[in-house]
Amino acid sequence: GRLCLHGLPGSGKTALAKHVADRLGRELITAHASSLLDKYVGGTEEKLAGLFAQAREKGAVLLLDEGDSLLMQRDAGLKSWEISHTNELLVQIEQFDGILLATTNRVESLDRAVMRRFDLKVEFLPLAPEPLRELLKAVLPERDHRRLATIPANHLAQRRVTPGNVRTALDQLDLRGLPIRLNTLLDALTLEEREQQGQRQ
Repeated sequence: GRLCLHGLPGSGKTALAKHVADRLGRELITAHASSLLDKYVGGTEEKLAGLFAQAREKGAVLLLDEGDSLLMQRDAGLKSWEISHTNELLVQIEQFDGILLATTNRVESLDRAVMRRFDLKVEFLPLAPEPLRELLKAVLPERDHRRLATIPANHLAQRRVTPGNVRTALDQLDLRGLPIRLNTLLDALTLEEREQQGQRQ
């Protein structure tokens, strides 16, 4: 099985890979592009081959986390060594008979030939209104639950919130010494959404 998980940062792509490995009772081998890229000619290709061989030998679930720089479209803008990395990855994916998951926040930049190698492309969307309400309910004090329940679903549907956003917002409130209340949490989430929107532009 080969899956490409794409969507907003903090939407649960890496968490799903861990869940899949746990459910299968297999080790999860996680590789980041930064740990695979090598400054020497042929070094990256050698690391890629070794990574897939290790996963095959252990029967592990293999996760290429945020592998954008290894999966880029091979066009005239790429250098020869970048094209070589993508070519090697194509070969390894094609020959791999285990379970591979790749995550990316920039699916539009991925090479089309690489994308054809994935059996499933799974998009991770912002939380829908009721899951978002349930998550907020889980982290807010009970005295805010009634107010939370009165927020219309169509209002929550306008938010682009991921579980990662909620985690970051809670950390910010903690660092600033602010109480975790409905108003303070929604304000912090609004700032997170604006920051995320700025990164996409």
